[in-house]
Amino acid sequence: MPGSGRTKRWLEREIALRGLPGENEKPDTESFYRAAACCLEGQMVTRAELASGVERAFLDHGYQYLTMSALADAIDVTRRTVYNYFGSKEEAFRFLIEDANARAVAAGLAAGRACLDQGQDVVEIFATILDVRYGDNRRRLGKSPHAVEINDQAFRRCRDLMIASAIAFQAELAAFITELDVHRRLR
Repeated sequence: MPGSGRTKRWLEREIALRGLPGENEKPDTESFYRAAACCLEGQMVTRAELASGVERAFLDHGYQYLTMSALADAIDVTRRTVYNYFGSKEEAFRFLIEDANARAVAAGLAAGRACLDQGQDVVEIFATILDVRYGDNRRRLGKSPHAVEINDQAFRRCRDLMIASAIAFQAELAAFITELDVHRRLR
């Protein structure tokens, strides 16, 4: 594919989305959509808007019946723009799962730190972290008539992302526990 128009367009998207790669860094061909926040075809879509629209589309239509046209409507862009972000429905779904997990981990730990700052006890801190980390996504998913199908597809198509997210959460939680120990909050 080197030298093809498709490769050139991909590299242009990479540069627009991530900036120029570092000296020893090569662009990651599988994840250009992760940092989607650029202007394509004159339609500005931020990463947050993209994630929100993709989530809304899957919750409303489920995995099986979602089309790229419905995805475009949910994001409020053209089908052509959707294809600039995602090559397929599965790429959009994987983006959703990865983004939702990253946001949930960050929100859970931020909520835990807020509890720590408020002087709450350790049990309440951990209950809050876990509720925000896992509960918020479950509550949003639970409102969809497609919850079972979406959950099934997430484990079938995104197991690697879910494992990576769990490992990252475990590492960040371990660091937070160390922080609690330093503050002498553990008994």
